[in-house]
Amino acid sequence: MLTFKEFLCEWSTTSKGVNAHMEKLGYERLGKGVDQTAWMKPGEDSIIKIFGTSWNPSKRKKHSDGHLMFKWWADYCKKNKSNPFLPKFDGWEAFEFDGNKYLQIRMEQLSSIPTDVGTALEDGLAYWGVQRNKIYRKDGIDKVKNFTDRDPRGFEVGRDRNRIDGIAQLMMLLGEKKFDLLFKTIEELAEVGRENNWDIDLHKGNFMYRNDGTPVIVDPFVV
Repeated sequence: MLTFKEFLCEWSTTSKGVNAHMEKLGYERLGKGVDQTAWMKPGEDSIIKIFGTSWNPSKRKKHSDGHLMFKWWADYCKKNKSNPFLPKFDGWEAFEFDGNKYLQIRMEQLSSIPTDVGTALEDGLAYWGVQRNKIYRKDGIDKVKNFTDRDPRGFEVGRDRNRIDGIAQLMMLLGEKKFDLLFKTIEELAEVGRENNWDIDLHKGNFMYRNDGTPVIVDPFVV
């Protein structure tokens, strides 16, 4: 497995860019976001996420707001490592190349989430969790402990039938206790996003699956 020291040494002497260097080392690019790429080497059980590879690096002289946001996310996941709905991170590193700042981190390897579960998470649970967060702040309502105690205001049985059905599907899949933990996690992330001016980005593409069938939030914010 590539170490941080090996990455800097080899890259600084042989590569003209992060992507070309990772490919030369045998890594396959899994995908990319606004300011990140994800890489995997066959036979390894983790992936590498590198931040600072999509925007023009010639203008990158310090860590971006996106870098700082994701560092907060990785630290949050490490502090709450007992939460099964958060990804497992390891090896957070900052490095510099040609005067530009980059970040890299290792994350457990996860699988794509089934379409129906992803839709239920996005359109049902995540939508409700984010909207409930907004309702709390607007109306000054105290948070309550259990999902079943929450008042589903803003949901109309006819118009929001699919959202309600998705929530029921997830409750059956996870059980009430785990369902409630996932809901409260989403609520907390929505609150953090509001406080930091980060948009919540819990669409189905930002949920993945662990081998045991647990849905995992992989990338909840966008700057």
